[in-house]
Amino acid sequence: MKHLDHQHPVRVILYQAALGNEPTREFLDRLLVRDDLPEGHDLNRHRRRITEAAAKVYETANPAPGAHAHGPARQLADELCGDLADHLSIHEAAITNTEANPESLADIGARMFGRN
Repeated sequence: MKHLDHQHPVRVILYQAALGNEPTREFLDRLLVRDDLPEGHDLNRHRRRITEAAAKVYETANPAPGAHAHGPARQLADELCGDLADHLSIHEAAITNTEANPESLADIGARMFGRN
């Protein structure tokens, strides 16, 4: 099983969903569309699978209006990261984002969801 770094875009998307933030198209575009991968490798080709996983995590985090279940949602996010990692190429799974963008993905997520 491949491991996704703490700052890997897929992990950040799922963790944001676990916090109750439904990923926007802009957020997904910013994290999934990359030009630093070798030709033929692209996180965006997994968008549907990632979006479906994020929706499951988001629904777990927000079981009812006003209710939050961040712990179970974070656990599900970790499980789904493992599942999604198996579908990524070695190059796609190895992203740490340190070379592509000096700003941390957590900071990007916080800014995009108005939590700065």
